[in-house]
Amino acid sequence: MIITYKLSVQGVPFISLPLDVIMNTSKDTPAGHFPEMKIYCCLILFLASTADCQTCGRSFEFYQKQADWEHILIKEMNASKIESNLQYLTSQPHVGGTKADYEQAAYLKEVWSSQGVDKVEIKEYQVLLSYPSESKASGVQIIDETGRIKFTASLFETPVDGSFYDKSVLPAYLAYSASGIIEEDHLIYVNYGSYDDFRYLEEHLEISVKGRLVLARYGKFFRGDKVLNAQRFGAVGMILYSDPQDYAGENGQTSPYPNSWWLPGEGLQRGTIMWHDGDPSTPMYPAIKGACRISQENMDLPKIPVHPISYNDARKIFAQMVGPPAPTAWQGGLNITYNLGTKLRNSGWRIRLEVNNELKEAKTYNVIGKMVGAVEPDRYILLGNHRDAWVYGSVDPSSATATMMEVVRSLCELKKKGWQPRRTIIFGSWGSSEFGYMGTNEWIEENYHSLQNKAVAMLNVDISVVYPYNLFVAATPLMKNVLIEAAKQVPAPNKSLGFENLYSHWNLMRRFTTSLIGYGLSIVSDHSGFYQKLGIPAAYFLWMPDPKEWPHVDYPLYHSTYETFEAMKKFLDPEFSFHLAVAHLWALVTIKLSDSLVLPMKIADEADFLEEMYLELTEEHGNFFQDNKMSTVYLKEAIKEFQQRAKHFQSKINDVDQQQELKLRQINDKIIQIEKAYIYSEGLPHRKHMKNVILGTSVLDQYSGWLLPGIRELIFEHKREKDQKKQAEIIEEICTHLTVIVAAINGAALQLID
Repeated sequence: MIITYKLSVQGVPFISLPLDVIMNTSKDTPAGHFPEMKIYCCLILFLASTADCQTCGRSFEFYQKQADWEHILIKEMNASKIESNLQYLTSQPHVGGTKADYEQAAYLKEVWSSQGVDKVEIKEYQVLLSYPSESKASGVQIIDETGRIKFTASLFETPVDGSFYDKSVLPAYLAYSASGIIEEDHLIYVNYGSYDDFRYLEEHLEISVKGRLVLARYGKFFRGDKVLNAQRFGAVGMILYSDPQDYAGENGQTSPYPNSWWLPGEGLQRGTIMWHDGDPSTPMYPAIKGACRISQENMDLPKIPVHPISYNDARKIFAQMVGPPAPTAWQGGLNITYNLGTKLRNSGWRIRLEVNNELKEAKTYNVIGKMVGAVEPDRYILLGNHRDAWVYGSVDPSSATATMMEVVRSLCELKKKGWQPRRTIIFGSWGSSEFGYMGTNEWIEENYHSLQNKAVAMLNVDISVVYPYNLFVAATPLMKNVLIEAAKQVPAPNKSLGFENLYSHWNLMRRFTTSLIGYGLSIVSDHSGFYQKLGIPAAYFLWMPDPKEWPHVDYPLYHSTYETFEAMKKFLDPEFSFHLAVAHLWALVTIKLSDSLVLPMKIADEADFLEEMYLELTEEHGNFFQDNKMSTVYLKEAIKEFQQRAKHFQSKINDVDQQQELKLRQINDKIIQIEKAYIYSEGLPHRKHMKNVILGTSVLDQYSGWLLPGIRELIFEHKREKDQKKQAEIIEEICTHLTVIVAAINGAALQLID
């Protein structure tokens, strides 16, 4: 095999030399003549990095091939540095828009600049955030018939032995909850608060929540969708709690934190309940200076008060509830009968829910670093992770921020050794994402057209390690090949399990999805705006628990004050070897995307995905289409046309002359435009802010992905609609949206034509 090394003058590559030529030339050898250079040169042994021409005095540098740089990168990365990063990041609470959040942004800017990132800046946006009132407390109380307060739910966790605690921790609250006071002698338990749970209450148990206060447990899906369901069915307020069956291990019988990763009875889950991402006061345009702010009445924000409590406090509330017992499947782990309500046990007693949240314009800070490409500086590989946390955030998001810091440091070390990416790499540390991905969405909106034309891919890691069992990977189809090939090169994080590399571990252990990669990207993290608004190929990965043991989307200490550095160090990844595996995968995929002459994306993977998508749609909803006299034949034909063009295009890739930069550019540009063809400017039929008609999100749970989301939402609306005239209107909408989807797939196929 002939290995070619590049020769450069003052960092600018201009000739490639075979390895055997370099090996046969030493510093003591008379200068050899290379006709292509028109000069006489003297070269040192190939292991050295630089040499001077004895004739002209110019300095030459030897660049290793991509595989060598990948090997050097793996060796460079260090788990102990990730650990040190995490220790700093979790040293204080750093809620978005606060002083601590800015301090971490400034620290990151300083670190990246000192390490050698070409350009680093802090990009500010003025966004509308939601905080608890400093003057009036929120909370949940039980009041007796005389008006005396019999019980008040806690707003703060109790510090436990061995647990770090900071007085700047915010009280438990849910961002963007409506403020208000609800005082009711009725309370209804609604299980997880899913759409089906509310419907079951109404249709099978004949219990209406309209005008009532409801109690629901966290878990299974996004908390904001629980609130949206409560609004759909007419509830006036909601209390959320973490049930020990879901968060405490063996229904609370396992010793909790600080002796394990399980949630103590005082644990409180904070979070946002907003279902539209980005600044709500500047919808679909960036929150920059001078931006027009819409009125609060026109913002799509939650309309009812909502507040979180601990499971210790939930037990006291359940003890006051009477009525029929909840179904067996609804019973939790509190060692008490879960009654549905609606009335309270003692006559005249009431539940009081008071929420005092304040909407404030605040600055959010993105740290943007650029490592400029040597050949294609106007093509971008994006790496991102949000930085803000509800408290210390040792899992979410600081485990990933600590990992990304090591990825950046290691790439900078490669640069010092002579490597330079072919394409530009952009690092994004996003601000205020916990409120609704503020930093990413405002940055996307400001840089929309540039990203639309220049972005190659987005690699997002929100969390590195929830629990070190197996890798969970979600991605758009074009990312499949590069992720798998990179994983084969990553050393297994725990070789005692018998795996040699990350790929074998990932492939052979039990997974959350049947396939290696799930295409349900959903809105679980910051990658969502990139594929939802722009169609940029995207990937998201992290270590998750065994799905048989832990089927939830979150984890026991989620968004609580117990999510500390000690929890990660003691119970989750003591050696930080699983963090290191994420760093390896993240960095290797970055190098492959930034350095490969032809992007390592297989068009066949996209073609296979489209066929699988079609089969899934017809299997699930074929009868619906048949009953309503609608055909999916044109969708099938569009997919077949794409498959044929994909085969033809692949043959062109195989035959391309890799010395012709223009040909390479043409091929790569076609590849990165394929999934961008799925963007429809008008958005989904009932969710205009979502633009991707192929890859999207469930209307019932933003943490769950839907393929063909617009069609599925319309079918859902049709099934719940009773009015025949409105049903007919929805059928027309489905027919129209099917045409939009066919046009999108045709558009993707047309990208592959010369």
